[in-house]
Order: sequence, then structure tokens, then C-alpha cells
Amino acid sequence: RRKGKLIALIIYVNDMIVTRDNSTKIQSLQKYLASEFEMKSLGDLKYFLGIEVARS
Repeated sequence: RRKGKLIALIIYVNDMIVTRDNSTKIQSLQKYLASEFEMKSLGDLKYFLGIEVARS
């Protein structure tokens, strides 16, 4: 958390979830991570570790 903004990065083996309350910051984080690691976006999260994820 910085200046009232939050980004959560959750990693399990070779799966990663990035969530935020600010879309501009997440884009810069994704660019940085992609420059360091081979990555691809799978779109909105629906399931993780066998758990269905729902937004409210």
C-alpha cells in the first residue's frame, strides 16, 4: 500500500494473480513483470486453486 493505493500480488507455483484498486498502476507493474518473466494474461479471474472467484 502506497499513498492510499493497493496492489496485491498472489503467487502459487507458476500461477499469479494481480489485483488492484488503481488500473494505471497495475499496467506499469504488468509491464515490469513481463520484462523480467515470460507471462501471458488469461483475462479476468474465474477460478484459482479450485475456488470460484466472484466480484461484488
